[in-house]
Amino acid sequence: LGISPWSVDAGPGDDAAVADDAAATDGATGGDASCSSPGGCTACSRTCNTVGEACVADECAVAACTSGFGNCNAAAADGCETNLLTSSAHCGSCDRNCGATACVGGVCEPAVFVDQDPYIASIALRNGYIYWTNEDPPEIRRAPVGGGAPELVCPSTDTPWVLMTDSAGIYWLALNGGPAGSVLKCTSPPCTSPTVLATSALGSDSPTNSTSDASRIYWSASLTSPGLRTVSKAGGSTTIVANEGDGARGMTLIQGVLYVTLCCGVKTGLYSVPAAGGTATKLNEIMSGRLATFDNALYTAENNLLYRVTTAGVMTAIDT
Repeated sequence: LGISPWSVDAGPGDDAAVADDAAATDGATGGDASCSSPGGCTACSRTCNTVGEACVADECAVAACTSGFGNCNAAAADGCETNLLTSSAHCGSCDRNCGATACVGGVCEPAVFVDQDPYIASIALRNGYIYWTNEDPPEIRRAPVGGGAPELVCPSTDTPWVLMTDSAGIYWLALNGGPAGSVLKCTSPPCTSPTVLATSALGSDSPTNSTSDASRIYWSASLTSPGLRTVSKAGGSTTIVANEGDGARGMTLIQGVLYVTLCCGVKTGLYSVPAAGGTATKLNEIMSGRLATFDNALYTAENNLLYRVTTAGVMTAIDT
């Protein structure tokens, strides 16, 4: 159906002149010689929504798409057929599916997962469930990731604060209502009696962030005994990782090194410290937000921009 844009060359060596060739061919078929303008490929009554390509014999040659459109079916026959600003199946980019929610301006609309009034301090995922901490009453709850009624995972006489999970179970830091605190574990949720890994362990009534690896839990303490602390997932005494790092807003672990972000004033910035213990090193003086990690790189948001950050603290903006 029609001819390839590469078959209308005037002669050998003219393959780079697709647009010039297309203009002559398109004029004969009633098109406008460009898929990038509204009404392109008018002979077949459609718009290609492409950039820098031509309408050739009523067909689009897809190289790049107009902003807001995508060639999500990977077919040149219908050009950049998908509106990425409104498509629930391709929201913002091809194959980003919003599920049951709408796509507005290229962003999936949120859906209410659990409707509950008490304050949720921490959430975590494990084995098809989302877990969260509940402040009043102080307990841990969960619900299936596909949606469903919440259920009680573990009651607690202490206030559960920072929550973590792995294949062996769920872990959390409890405030105990004062400067002392506990690290607890539930191996087979739900459970009525969690295992206490450590007591009077937090060094603070306000652990601000935490992370873990295969064998240990790490957290940032503040107020009475500031710094970075750790305890084995098997239980035992807590140890000091570093005296710096109190009140961390972000905290993650890459290849045996802890990375934390601090705020504010002269403390602001990204720091690294060996998980085995040592002195914190300031890597930059900009970052102060939450941290995520993937493929040995850090990710954070600062001043409405999303950044990929090397382990040396070099920031590269990747989205607006």
